[in-house]
Amino acid sequence: MPALKRHRRRPAAGRSARPRGAVALVTVLLLCALALLASLHAHRALLAELRGARVQQRSAQAHEAAESGLQWALAQLNAGRLDGACAPSSEAGAQRLRERLIFSLAGLRLSPALEADGQPSRAGCTLDADGAWACACGGSGAPASALETPSFSVQVAVGPRADLMALRSRGCLGCGEGELDAQAPAEWLLALVPAITGLPAAPLTVRGTVRLPGFNLHLSTRERDAQGLLLHAGGVVDASSLQPGEDRAQTLRLVAERDPELARLSAGRLLHRHLGLDPLDLARAPGMQIVRCDGDCADALRTAVDRGAQALWVDGDLSLPAGLTLGSVDAPVLLAVQGAARLGPGVRLHGLLAAASLQWHARPGGDFIRGAVLVDGDCCEGSGAPTLERDAALLRRLARQAGRFVTVPGSWKDFE
Repeated sequence: MPALKRHRRRPAAGRSARPRGAVALVTVLLLCALALLASLHAHRALLAELRGARVQQRSAQAHEAAESGLQWALAQLNAGRLDGACAPSSEAGAQRLRERLIFSLAGLRLSPALEADGQPSRAGCTLDADGAWACACGGSGAPASALETPSFSVQVAVGPRADLMALRSRGCLGCGEGELDAQAPAEWLLALVPAITGLPAAPLTVRGTVRLPGFNLHLSTRERDAQGLLLHAGGVVDASSLQPGEDRAQTLRLVAERDPELARLSAGRLLHRHLGLDPLDLARAPGMQIVRCDGDCADALRTAVDRGAQALWVDGDLSLPAGLTLGSVDAPVLLAVQGAARLGPGVRLHGLLAAASLQWHARPGGDFIRGAVLVDGDCCEGSGAPTLERDAALLRRLARQAGRFVTVPGSWKDFE
């Protein structure tokens, strides 16, 4: 009987593959875990970069808001009266921004106005959801907002010199204590350029000749300065129509004619001599309110003054056939006329009138200009007996109140 052959039993295929598959699975999981850790690390760096970009964006927005605050405040300091929301207003209680933020323009040093808590008065604006600015003039600055939108607050501070003032603006986004809230300061030095750079020496200053046919003009002055003039002209003066005071000889001695410095001035240079700018530049000066009127200018001038304007430029001729009361001792007016000034009965002006020529049909009494008159040509035509009275104190007040704020070159900074 043949011997039986032994056969080795082969193990099942799955038994030897199972250990090898488990090792592979563990290896793959480890590689996936390492890839995940590497991805998380890279994602963390990406999040940091995104966060930095977000912070930089918000900081840039806050910086631009601060810059906008400087520009806005400078424009409003040279503007007229504003209500509590910084909108133009002709209401009796409305004030100019310079009156709200600056303690006194009549003092020797520009200083900030203070609130009840002793802090400087501020103004500011906040960008609302509709893309419009909501503003507040005086008080604590920009209005509060529940939205994270740009805002700015401005205030003034004492400058390094008596004639300089610091304008400070703080822009912010969020304006709270949040982690991503951004704030940025910006500052300018401002100088107040007076509206009158050289006080006229007489109540009436004329570049050309003076003839007053049928015009009984009364000239006076409230104080005797070093020159003590009543009339100053570059040409010949016919003083026969001047109303003398108690001493006619003394009155005539106070008339200066044929002044060579006045006579050689070209057209427009008389304004430059006393107001600091030529006519074209004066019309574009900050704070100068341009008035255009066809016919009677009384309503246009009255509206401009009611809104707080103290420096007015009349584009063309000035016509006041029915008269007008303009300005006051406490708030005089600078009235610069491009062409001729044609005044009717009932004109009462506190301030300075400058025109190329003057025609005034006044009443026998009661019509006056208290301050000074500049005529950039020959003078004058008219009738009646008006009064021109030089008031140096009033002119100095006008020069400061109607002055314009300008930036000092090189004074901008964005740090405290």
